[in-house]
Amino acid sequence: MSRSDIYRAIESYEDAIDSYRQQIYKRKKKQEKLHALCRKFSSLQGSFGSRQSMRRRSLSKLTASNLHVKMLSAYCPGMNNLLNGTEFNHAYSGLGAAKTKIDWTINLLQDEIDSFQDSIYRCERRISDLYDELSRMDEDEE
Repeated sequence: MSRSDIYRAIESYEDAIDSYRQQIYKRKKKQEKLHALCRKFSSLQGSFGSRQSMRRRSLSKLTASNLHVKMLSAYCPGMNNLLNGTEFNHAYSGLGAAKTKIDWTINLLQDEIDSFQDSIYRCERRISDLYDELSRMDEDEE
C-alpha cells in the first residue's frame, strides 16, 4: 500500500466514524422521545386506574345505600360491568401493551447503538494499524 492509499483509507475510516456517530446521535434522540412517551403512558395508565378505583368506590357506596329505586337496580350492574369488566381490562391492558412495545423499540435502538459503537471501535483500530504502517514506512526509509 502506498502512503497516499493509506491516507485515503484513514480518511475513509474517519468518514465512516463520523457517519456512525451521527447514527448513534439520531438513535439516542429517538430513545429520549420514546422514554418520554413511555412515562406519559405510565402516567396515563396510573391515572386511568386511579379514576376507575374511585368510580368503583362510589359505585360500592351507591350499591350499599340500599336505595330501592328501579333505575338504580338497572344502573348498578351495568356500571359494575363497565368498571370491572372486559372493557376496562382491555383498555388497561392496551396501555400496558403500548408501554411494552415502546420498551422493545428502545431496546432495539440500543442494540443498534451498540453495533455502531462496535463499528467505531473497529474503524479506530484499523486507523491505528494504518498509522503504525506509516511509521514502519518512515523507519524503512531512514
